[in-house]
Amino acid sequence: MKRRLFLNFFVGSLFALCLGGVLSAAAQTASGPAPSASGENYVEFLIGDRTEKTRMWGHVSLRVVGGGVDQIFDFGRYGKMWGRKDSAEGEPILRVWKPGQFTNYRNYHLKDGGTTLRYRFASNAERNSRILGYFGRMTNGARKTYDNAQMTAYNSNYKNFHAVEVNCVTVAIDAFMAGFPEYDVNNAAYAKARTLQWFMQGEAQQYMYDVDNRRWNRIWWPLDLMALLDERFVKKGLAGLSRL
Repeated sequence: MKRRLFLNFFVGSLFALCLGGVLSAAAQTASGPAPSASGENYVEFLIGDRTEKTRMWGHVSLRVVGGGVDQIFDFGRYGKMWGRKDSAEGEPILRVWKPGQFTNYRNYHLKDGGTTLRYRFASNAERNSRILGYFGRMTNGARKTYDNAQMTAYNSNYKNFHAVEVNCVTVAIDAFMAGFPEYDVNNAAYAKARTLQWFMQGEAQQYMYDVDNRRWNRIWWPLDLMALLDERFVKKGLAGLSRL
């Protein structure tokens, strides 16, 4: 009975996984325009911090800019859900923010009072094309669930959403690495579910967990991605950091 209660709490709490996260100490001091990693072509991880009610555990989107393109790709719990408490799994909904909608995206994520960080990587046309191609394969022929002036949402050609295995973090990482295969932003050494409560970690360990190394086999938690980007890319000058 206790395990069942913990499991229900874990799944219910993860309902907001792709809607919220926590800032590292270094990230909290960042502000203003991105450092020198910016350029005509660039790619950004947009990682939201923790807000008490609306983004409890963080959110990650990927932005691609250059060659007349400025699009944000946003995977998450935006469709029909099922599984435990109707929140563990769901349709693979990808929201694609249209060109020129960055300000609306920014306002959408800041209206709750939280902070979203921009991890910017200098890019080029070829890298951008590979990332756009990755998302294009997800949306090509896919059914639109809604379409308005700001964004189009697709029931994508992808694996179903899963709170741990397939979420906003994993999709953003995989798409980014299609364009930057030499940048290991999925280093499993960082996959520790930082700050997640111990009992919730226990439930998440049912999926992709390496017992011997006491970590998951891939990064799926926003705070882990933040830690990796801060330590391996921002500190080495390979990425810029600023607030949204």
